[in-house]
Amino acid sequence: MNPLAIDPTVTAPLDDVLALLSWLVTAAGVGGLLWLGASMALSVRSGQSVGDFMESFLMVMVACSLAVTAGPLVAFVL
Repeated sequence: MNPLAIDPTVTAPLDDVLALLSWLVTAAGVGGLLWLGASMALSVRSGQSVGDFMESFLMVMVACSLAVTAGPLVAFVL
């Protein structure tokens, strides 16, 4: 028996919170990409350059990548 093993009944509430947070982060990432796409479409329609949005796109993608990897890392540690 592993003395460092954690009883699953102890981490059950934490698992529920992590599941909820993962859904919220997914929704926020999709919402951010939709907002960015709409902003880019409006700027192209008004004749502005799309290159100004590349920094925002990169920031949204990095945030999504961090959010996607955070859940498995926490699950691995626990």
